[in-house]
This record gives sequence, C-alpha cells and structure tokens, in this order.
Amino acid sequence: DDLEFLQDLENNECTWGIVKNLKKIKYERGDKIYHDNDLSETLYLINKGNVKIYADNGFAIASYKDGQHFGDIEMFCGTRRNGTATAAEDCQLYKIQKNQLEDVLTDFPTIKKKLVSKAIEDNQLLTQKRLGVLKKNPLYGVKNH
Repeated sequence: DDLEFLQDLENNECTWGIVKNLKKIKYERGDKIYHDNDLSETLYLINKGNVKIYADNGFAIASYKDGQHFGDIEMFCGTRRNGTATAAEDCQLYKIQKNQLEDVLTDFPTIKKKLVSKAIEDNQLLTQKRLGVLKKNPLYGVKNH
C-alpha cells in the first residue's frame, strides 16, 4: 500500500515494527473517528477514503485522503485533539496506538525526533487555520461536525 507515513520512515526495521502493530478499521460516511478535545492516543493511516477535521463551528480545517495520515500532530505534541475527525466517505483506515508507536520508536531516536519536529510544525499550521475558521459564523444545521 502507498502509505506516505511508512514510506517517509526510510528504515525497513522501523517500518516493519509499525506495520505489525497496525489494526484495520472501517468507518462509514459521516462516522466520527474522534472528537475535539479527546485524548490523542491513536495515529490513523488512510488506505482508502477521505477524512475531514472540523472546528466547533462546522468549518473544515483539514482534509486527508488515500495514502495520508492524521492524528499524529496532537499525539506527538502531547495535546488533546484539535478538531473532530469525520469520515467524508466510506473509509478503510489502519490505526496504531500511541504506546505501541512509542515502543517501536524507542529504538529509532532519529526517526522519532524527525516525526516530533514535523508534528510541531504541522500543529502550528493547524492551530492557525483553526483560529481563522473559528472567527467565521457557525454553520447552523450542518451535520459534519
């Protein structure tokens, strides 16, 4: 499968450590994967589908598709979820729990440092985008968030 997160690791042993801990999970269109302010205990990889992250007012702040991943930003930054993740269409995802991922990354400190640095950068961008959309009027009657 073409999962960017795994390709970017550039280490077969690390990749295999993560792959053997992945669990396949399916969501139907409209299902909530996690909610704003939930604990960040899971990283998700999208095999098939599209997932959108919504701010409290119903505006989308991020969108992820086949091959991409989400949930890592808050997990690596040690913060709660920064939006509600919703399946925008039927999705087939893989997930790995935070403690399993940390166990694998213990043996690969350079890779872990790279992932944490990227998560911090992405967190700043996502937070700015969230603050921008929160200034907009809420979308009443929208069932996406």
